[in-house]
Amino acid sequence: MKATCPTNPKHNRFATMAHMSEEWVVNEHGEFITEGDPGAGEVVANPHPDNTWTCTICGVDATVVS
Repeated sequence: MKATCPTNPKHNRFATMAHMSEEWVVNEHGEFITEGDPGAGEVVANPHPDNTWTCTICGVDATVVS
């Protein structure tokens, strides 16, 4: 997969979505109290080529080829 900025192909930083899990501290009913250890989460899904990818340098939507 490769993202390319249509404004400037030298731009190489993009904002897109990935799905992460995080550890929670909950009560006996499973209700959120606070976040747990920040390092305890894991990647559930990496960025996907169908996501919107935005160049963080100029703000233009990138072209992504898988």
